[in-house]
Amino acid sequence: MSWFPSDKVRISTTFDYVKIRQNQNASTLLRTIDSPTSIVGAYNNVCITGVPAPFCTLHGTNQSLANELATPYDDRFVTGNPFTTYATGDGGTRADTWGAALNMSFDLNDNVVLKSISSYRNLQSVFGEDQDLSPIDFAQVTFRMPQEQFTQELQLSGRTDNLKWIGGLYYFTENGMVVDQVRPGAGIVQIYGPVDVDNQSFAGFGQATFNFSDRWSATAGLRYTAENKELSSGQSDLNSFVIQAVPPAANDLPTADPTLYFPPGRFKQDFGELTFRLGTEYKINKDLFTYFSFAQGFKSGGWTTRVTAPVKEAPTYEPERANTYELGLKSEFNEGKVRLNAAAFYTDYNNLQVTVQQGISPFVVNAASAEIKGLELDLQFIPVKNFLVTANFGWLDAAYKEITDENAAIQEDFAFVNAPDMSGSLALDLTTPLKNKHANLVWHIDYATKTEVANNAENTPLLIQPGYGLLNAFVSLENAEKNWLLKTGFTNLTNKTVLVSGFDIPAVGITYGTYARPREFYVSLSVNITGEKK
Repeated sequence: MSWFPSDKVRISTTFDYVKIRQNQNASTLLRTIDSPTSIVGAYNNVCITGVPAPFCTLHGTNQSLANELATPYDDRFVTGNPFTTYATGDGGTRADTWGAALNMSFDLNDNVVLKSISSYRNLQSVFGEDQDLSPIDFAQVTFRMPQEQFTQELQLSGRTDNLKWIGGLYYFTENGMVVDQVRPGAGIVQIYGPVDVDNQSFAGFGQATFNFSDRWSATAGLRYTAENKELSSGQSDLNSFVIQAVPPAANDLPTADPTLYFPPGRFKQDFGELTFRLGTEYKINKDLFTYFSFAQGFKSGGWTTRVTAPVKEAPTYEPERANTYELGLKSEFNEGKVRLNAAAFYTDYNNLQVTVQQGISPFVVNAASAEIKGLELDLQFIPVKNFLVTANFGWLDAAYKEITDENAAIQEDFAFVNAPDMSGSLALDLTTPLKNKHANLVWHIDYATKTEVANNAENTPLLIQPGYGLLNAFVSLENAEKNWLLKTGFTNLTNKTVLVSGFDIPAVGITYGTYARPREFYVSLSVNITGEKK
């Protein structure tokens, strides 16, 4: 909703609400690891021998797993079909989120504008996953996450004949909690982890672009970010699996409570970083210009909150920093019928944050220094009236320069997660105006391809997705006023099987993968009820 109290004041408000009720993603078991050091091994030993290990007494009872279990957990539950699983647990997402925003703009004079951007968001969610993907209750995971956040930004911007500038202040605050319950081994391990977080971020920024001539301009920007983070965690293993399996010294425990793995108390971290950006653009002629830019990036540190064994200090990771260089070319020819853009970039990372498995838990660690080099090409071409060809190509060389954490289980020649060496796409659109031009019929087809993709940092072979291509097509009908659109089509027309994520957890003894949706047919209708043209 918009409101214009005067010709110098503009106020708009937005409100949104999203309700999600969906089942667990399409995952399937790829292998089990029955070893003496895995939870699968401990569980199966009880099933096969009937002799309980000391740590196989269920928490809160005197009932041994030996009296409860009969079926070992092994590769009998590997179906060999990406869309077939024996999962019986309660998995899926239940989320309710809503937000509101208030934007106000004030023209202080003909050249200076003051803006205020305020927003609030609230999230209530529960996530569940059957990680064993079998009919037995071997590994169930549940997360409950209430959270709320507020942001406020003030901007002051202006322009003169040769100068365009903007400056401002930014504030962000969030508080919430995560309560996770993880039960691998049918209760041999019983993780209960309430975590409370309170984060604040402050920033001041400014950027200016100066035109030296009609063809040449330069840009400089500066930003200072200060972040304050607080955390408390009561993570525990109610069955004290690790302590019973390998009894530690008493002074290695965070408290006298053998079930508490995370040290008590309120932990704090403060981060501050000054980053800057420099760039220049040069217009060769009316259809062609080039640019170069240098920018710094900063990703703050934090904590790993789910630990595998008792720790006396909360495990932390440091900020990640990156320097990025980009050289590009943008062009437009033949009266706008041909557009060709190209960009080459290089990014240098220090203290790269990588998520790796340590024991049964995912840890974020500063594992390496790294670099990414790449090239991107984009083309839009109208060979004849009402026919559009769109194509793009990407080349990427992402590599670790040095492994700085020897416990991270990655090597310098490992591939980055979800970073294919090459990717590309081609799309064709044919528009057919209907009688009297009251509506347009659009015929669309596109093909996108990627080379091999790794789905975890450790490059587990079962989680490597070979190169693939996806074909999609649709037909749409839209009226001339663009206030309704009817569309029908297919996604993944050739029914390719594509692994999009997965987990390999040797300490538990499970490897499973999650797959993209198979071929689907859809029909959709969109209606614009505001009365405003798009």
